Amino acid sequence: MTEEENLIKEVNKEIKQDEYKKLWKKYSKLIIIAIFLIITFVASGTIYKNYKISKFEKQSELYFEALDHLKNENYNEAEKILIKINNLDNGGYSNLSAFNLIDIKSKKNSSIDINKIKLNNNKFLEDFFVLKKFNYLLNNQIDDVSINEIIKISKPKSSWRFTAHELLASYYIEKNDIDNAIQSLNFIIKDPDSPSLMKERVLIILKTLNTTNE
Repeated sequence: MTEEENLIKEVNKEIKQDEYKKLWKKYSKLIIIAIFLIITFVASGTIYKNYKISKFEKQSELYFEALDHLKNENYNEAEKILIKINNLDNGGYSNLSAFNLIDIKSKKNSSIDINKIKLNNNKFLEDFFVLKKFNYLLNNQIDDVSINEIIKISKPKSSWRFTAHELLASYYIEKNDIDNAIQSLNFIIKDPDSPSLMKERVLIILKTLNTTNE
């Protein structure tokens, strides 16, 4: 490389360094702020992630503590813990606690208000929970029962349509509305996807209703 080429190279190098210095002088504050924001964002994400993991682990511990109380039929203590979990309104264990609370309500004279038990934005579970509440109200002969939600769940594309129709049939029989009861039971019989055990149970009920109507 000639001296002239070396000189040109050195000049170019100095020009670039000067440009970098000018850019740094002009944008240094913005660059520092950007780096700070990136570091803060990453750190915040890590802290939040660790917080969620810790919170989930705490819910897990509480839930299994409640299950131990249920196993030992210590329903009062289980109920307190499950209500606490359910009020966290955080999905997962909160949703599981909702079903446990309904079961406790069915087994004992509990002060739980079933209308205050919550589920978190899960249509599949929400429909099942509505059916559980409806079943509780039927079994306890509570008159404050609306069948509108159950009728919605009984629609052909619903995942819980068979259970919904079986509960509707029980409701109609209780109200001595035999025609509608038979209609719901026939839906279960005619649907090729209905569970075999449910069909057997429904056939027995239909036979009893038809005999009664004769």
